[in-house]
Order: sequence, then structure tokens, then C-alpha cells
Amino acid sequence: ECDWSSDVCSSDLGWIVRSYGSHTTNGVDAIQLEFGSSFRTDDKKREETAQFLAEAIKAYTEKYLAPKQP
Repeated sequence: ECDWSSDVCSSDLGWIVRSYGSHTTNGVDAIQLEFGSSFRTDDKKREETAQFLAEAIKAYTEKYLAPKQP
């Protein structure tokens, strides 16, 4: 169980990626993000980080995952 007031939620970090990543049968490419408490308690920082992350994921998707046009 996580204590969301602390910077570390679990000693088993990366469990989702290890459990469900593309290296497993029927796995999917996975990304796991973990942020310290300052990101969870500061609305402005959280919004800025979410925007930056969304733009980075979009750029990565367009470059590496989008279907190639003939």
C-alpha cells in the first residue's frame, strides 16, 4: 500500500513494466512514471509536468510508433 505523502511509494519500483512489458507473452510496450510528492501536492508543477510529458509522448509516438506512409 502506498503512502502518497512520501517520495517513495514502494520498494518494488518498476513492477508494472516488469510484469506487463513487451518481453512477456501478450505483453505491451509499457511506461511507468513515478513522481515525488512535490509533483503531487503542487498544482502548477503538476500541470506543467503533465503538459511537458504529453508533448514528449506525442513526439515519441509520431516518430517511432505512427504508421509509415507509402
